Amino acid sequence: MEIRMLKPDEVVQLNMLSSVCFVYEYKDYEDDLKEPSEHSEGYERSLGGFDEHGNMICGLQMIPFEMNFDGHTVKMCGIGGVVTAPEARGTGAMGKVFAECLRMMREQGYLFSTLYPFSYAYYRKSGYELAYSKRTTTVPMSCFRKYPYPKDTKVKPWKKGDDPSDLKAIYDKFREGRNYAIKRDDNSWKEISERAEPYKKLFYTYIHYDSDGKPDSYLMFKASKLDEDHGKIINISELAWTTKEGLYAMFGFIGGLSPSFSEIKWDVPYDLDLGSMFPEGWDVATHCHTSIMTRIMDVSAVLNLLKAPITQSGKVAIKVVDKSMPCNDGIYSISWENGNLNAEKVSTEISPDMSTSVEALAQLVIGYANPDIAQYRQDTTIHGNREALDALFAKKNLYLWESF
Repeated sequence: MEIRMLKPDEVVQLNMLSSVCFVYEYKDYEDDLKEPSEHSEGYERSLGGFDEHGNMICGLQMIPFEMNFDGHTVKMCGIGGVVTAPEARGTGAMGKVFAECLRMMREQGYLFSTLYPFSYAYYRKSGYELAYSKRTTTVPMSCFRKYPYPKDTKVKPWKKGDDPSDLKAIYDKFREGRNYAIKRDDNSWKEISERAEPYKKLFYTYIHYDSDGKPDSYLMFKASKLDEDHGKIINISELAWTTKEGLYAMFGFIGGLSPSFSEIKWDVPYDLDLGSMFPEGWDVATHCHTSIMTRIMDVSAVLNLLKAPITQSGKVAIKVVDKSMPCNDGIYSISWENGNLNAEKVSTEISPDMSTSVEALAQLVIGYANPDIAQYRQDTTIHGNREALDALFAKKNLYLWESF
């Protein structure tokens, strides 16, 4: 079996394989095959597996991102389009491709990798773990009447082709302090702009400006119909803010849309509790569902970027086991004092305060779980020094909008 990055003229083959595996129509494949090099976008980040006859039997995409992690911007690789031909499943082909993918990501300096799984159990075999959940919340429009419509400030629509500078300014401030939040480049904002088509796609974007004319929040949503009796829904794609006043103003703006809409649906960020922000908690219905999986590529590098606990000083030793990447195995000593943190892999055998897997460690460092949660995992044992572990691995604000 040959494993390599795709050539420009092989992307159409990968798209055809994706059509079969994900069961969707690819009506233009015959035309695309006539000039495959003209449809080569993404070939340089696509990894494929080929059988002894040179036929592509599996593949995936490695999508580069920069994400926020404890105040640092670090390299993260999103894995998407993972496909294996039905006739090649159960042969171990994708496992070999994934092993090469892991090697390449570490070599290229990625600290994290994330993916949206079809099966959590399957990707745990490669060291990934659930480390993000979505809180999809439904709220009736009447709830927003508590927040006044922003009469003394301004709300302006933003459409396809408009300058995204104000959106960028809001988002860049909003992403601070939220792990996973992606650093968006000009291409990202161009793609977002393509969606902002109210007339053809019913996708609306509004920016709020404070009394000094500074942008402090924005709202993106897609309108959809609920049913004949209950009107339309505001499906919030993204609501970002830089101040509490900006958030409240956008809530008031949403309330002003009540003649056209009956309710909103929104994947609410971790730091908001809408049940206590609206008059009746009973009106707020939240469905929490699992989402992305995360993998640590370089344990030592990630531990050294952890935010130091607010406690003046402390020290813990953690034993980590990584079955897919043994280079991460070992005992790590982590110490901090006066806001400075240092982590190092120790060669001498010392008694760890916690023994854990790289999967559980991903949950802990990203802030999805804390020791209270980790202690119940079968792969994690806390031996002692609990106060220091609790200080080091606190829950954190998480936010990820991008899909791949």
